[in-house]
Amino acid sequence: MKKLFLLFSLLLLAASVYAAGPIYYDNHILFSLNKEESPLSTEERKTLHTPYPRLNTFIKKYNVRRIEPWLPNAKPHEHDGDVYLNRIYRLILERDIPADLALTVELKDLTSAIGKAELEPVMKKYAIPDDPYIKNQWFLSKVQAVEAWKLWDLQAGEKPGDSTIVIAIIDDGVEYTHPDLEENIWINQDEIPSIYFDLADTDGDGYVSAREAINFCGDANGDGIANLKDVVHSNSLFVNGSDNDGDGYISNIIGWDTDVLGGTSDDDNDPMPKNNSHGTHVAGLAGAVTRME
Repeated sequence: MKKLFLLFSLLLLAASVYAAGPIYYDNHILFSLNKEESPLSTEERKTLHTPYPRLNTFIKKYNVRRIEPWLPNAKPHEHDGDVYLNRIYRLILERDIPADLALTVELKDLTSAIGKAELEPVMKKYAIPDDPYIKNQWFLSKVQAVEAWKLWDLQAGEKPGDSTIVIAIIDDGVEYTHPDLEENIWINQDEIPSIYFDLADTDGDGYVSAREAINFCGDANGDGIANLKDVVHSNSLFVNGSDNDGDGYISNIIGWDTDVLGGTSDDDNDPMPKNNSHGTHVAGLAGAVTRME
C-alpha cells in the first residue's frame, strides 16, 4: 500500500510539474539544419521535397502539411552559437497527429544534417507596457516592438531592463519631470552629501534612485509637488554649495545646464529646457519607464 501511495504521489508531482511548464502547439515541431547545410529553398518547402530522403519519408509518414521558416526575415549571418536562425524550420502536422517528444527524437535522428529538434512553445505576451498612450507612439509598430516584447519571459511584477545601465544622449536638455522619464533620470551619486546618502538610500542597495531622491528631499521649492525640481532646488538638502565630486560643477545632482557660445542657458545645476525639447523626445525613446501603474 505504501508503494502504491508513493507511486500515486510521484504521478501527482510529475503532473503538477508538467502543468506548470511551457505550453506547446499540438501539431508543430521545430528543427534546425546544421550551419554546413544550405537553407531549404522556397520550392523545396512548397513541394515538401527536401534534399534529405529520410526527412522526406518522415514528412509523408506523419502527413506534414507545411514547412515554414521559423523566422522568415532572419539573415544568413544571424546565429546563436552553432544555430543559424535562417536554418530553423517549422513542421506543421495534420491536426489528428499530435506532436510529442518521441517525434522530435525521431526527427533529430533522421539525418546528421539536422542539428536540433523540439516542440514549439506558445509565446505569450508577458511584457506589454501599461502606458495608456502606447497606441499614440507610432514608432513602436515601425520597429515591431510588440513582437519583441512577446519573447520576454518576465515573472509577475518583474520590470524589464537594468537600473545599473546608464544611457547618455547627445542632444539638448531633457524635461526631467516628465512622468515617462522622471524615475529613470540618472542621479550623480558622488554629488550627494555623504551625511545624507544612507538616509536617502532607503532600500540599502548602495544607489540613490530618482524616486528615493524625490522622497528624501520632498517639496523643497514649495510649489506643492515633490519632483526632481525639488532635488536640484537651492532649498534641497542635496544642494550644499559644494562640488562634492570634484568635477568643477557645484551640486550637479542630475546634470548641468551648460551655456555654450553665448546661448540662453543659465549655466547652473538645473538642466530643464526652456522650450519644446528634442532631447526629451529622444530620451523617451531610449529610456522611458515601464510598468506605469
